[in-house]
Amino acid sequence: MGITFATQNPGRRVAGLHHFNYEPLCRLAVAPVGGGKAPAGDYLVFGRVVIANFDDDFQDATARITAYDGTVLIDEATIRVSSGLRVAVSLQGTIHLDSETILDLNAGTYEGEAGQASLIAIQVDQLVIES
Repeated sequence: MGITFATQNPGRRVAGLHHFNYEPLCRLAVAPVGGGKAPAGDYLVFGRVVIANFDDDFQDATARITAYDGTVLIDEATIRVSSGLRVAVSLQGTIHLDSETILDLNAGTYEGEAGQASLIAIQVDQLVIES
C-alpha cells in the first residue's frame, strides 16, 4: 500500500471566504508515482483547515472534502465561529476509488478566510465498517 500526500496549500495560500461560497484550498491527485494506471482501492482521507470569522456576529463555517469534481462527498463539518476567532477544523473519511481522481478540500463562511490547509490520502488493504 502507499501513501499519497499533499502538503499545505502552495505558499500557505490564504483564501478569502465570502457569502458562504466554497473556496478550494487544497487539491490532491490520487495517482501512482511515476505514471501508469491509477491505484484502485480503498483510502483513508484526512484533512485540516483553519477558518477565521471576520463578521461582527457568530457565523457558521463549513469545511468539506470531496472527490470526482465535487460529486462525491467524503466528509463535511459545519461549526459555529465567534466573531474575530480562528478555529481548526479536522475532517476524515473513507472512499473506494476505481480510477485516478482529484480530492478537494473546500471551506466557506459568510465573511472570513481559510488557510493552513492540508489533505492526506492513505491507501489501505481493506475497509471494514461495523455498525
